[in-house]
Amino acid sequence: MKLLKRLVGLVCLVFVITLFMQNKDVRVSVDYFGLAAPLDVPFWILATVCFCVGFALAAVGDFLAYLKWRSEKRRLKKKEGELSDELEKLKSTVQALQDLNKRLKADMEEKTNELRALKQQKDLAGHDQQHASQSEASSLTGPTATPSTTDNSS
Repeated sequence: MKLLKRLVGLVCLVFVITLFMQNKDVRVSVDYFGLAAPLDVPFWILATVCFCVGFALAAVGDFLAYLKWRSEKRRLKKKEGELSDELEKLKSTVQALQDLNKRLKADMEEKTNELRALKQQKDLAGHDQQHASQSEASSLTGPTATPSTTDNSS
């Protein structure tokens, strides 16, 4: 569609150039190296041909830019697909790691509670054993006298 619009624009411009310049009686002599004889043409024909050649060169350049843009767009879409696949893989990996983290936290909490319970049992058993050994030692030695702190020397 874009090409068709440009072609219609070219036809209109050529028509305008030829219409306005056709009435001029200006002739141009083109003496180019390699021609057998100089070319003698009306100016409007030379202007129209030069305009059409310039327009054709611009269209070719635009077409090349369009092809480059299209290939770049295709490459970017392919890259986007690859990156979206990688993103999905990473999301699933993150989800798996989060699940593993929750499970490990629960295991750690369970082990911490077990350790705390064992420590309490050990402390109670150690306290009871220490208390029993102290009472056993005191029953063997009897009551001990404590020195008085009052001074009777005066």
